[in-house]
Amino acid sequence: CIETLKTAQIVPFCPRTSMEWKSRSLEKNCSQFKHACSSFEYHCVINTWMNETIEVCAPKKNIVGEKFVF
Repeated sequence: CIETLKTAQIVPFCPRTSMEWKSRSLEKNCSQFKHACSSFEYHCVINTWMNETIEVCAPKKNIVGEKFVF
């Protein structure tokens, strides 16, 4: 869904609580963006290099990856 790229924004951190998540989701307001995706929802993810967090509106998808041990 190409429209996702237009909504991506680097942020200092992802929400840490459900209240923060709801608040940031409302602020991002994914419903305001026109798209041809199956759905458009708020996401906050870490990038591939694990050095930035990104808020984005994108189709709903479960992301399953490696477990990282610190």
